[in-house]
Amino acid sequence: MKTLFTVVSLALLVTLGVMSGCGEATINKANHLKDEANAAGAAGDKLLDDIQPKLETLFSSETVAGFPANRGEFEATARETAELNAKSAEQYRLAASKFDEAAKQDIDKVIAEYFGTWSQVMAKSAEKRDSRREQTLLWLDKEIDTMEKLEAKKSEIQKRFDAQTAAVDELVAKAKKLETENADKLD
Repeated sequence: MKTLFTVVSLALLVTLGVMSGCGEATINKANHLKDEANAAGAAGDKLLDDIQPKLETLFSSETVAGFPANRGEFEATARETAELNAKSAEQYRLAASKFDEAAKQDIDKVIAEYFGTWSQVMAKSAEKRDSRREQTLLWLDKEIDTMEKLEAKKSEIQKRFDAQTAAVDELVAKAKKLETENADKLD
């Protein structure tokens, strides 16, 4: 998703910038901000490669079935996973702020809306990481002292995560629609 976006947004920004008479300095600044946003988003994505197997371990049916007796065995994994989720969220927030700043440049309003949409995607992606972090921290919460409590709280957080995922999907669809509706400007 991000690789396609990077290529498309660069072409879109340059084309519309020239068409709308935006200054070269403004276009360069917006492009630079977009590049920084893409780099931060990619860094957030890269951390997911490390996070996913740890989440699968923490919340496998076998691991959860042994909770809370096996808590000590998985506390280090939970801490590490929570930390990775926090780092990923931080990168997505950085990407969101860079896209937001790019959207505020004196550029074509379609490009501003496009970057604004990607800012929202990144902000929601950060919220998703926060939810996953919260789930992993359940392993460290001494008030969660039964498998049933763990499952109930995890399920509650999962509902929020699922809603955040749906919001991200809607925003990505909005960005793709902007691309499609403005394809004539890409020629």
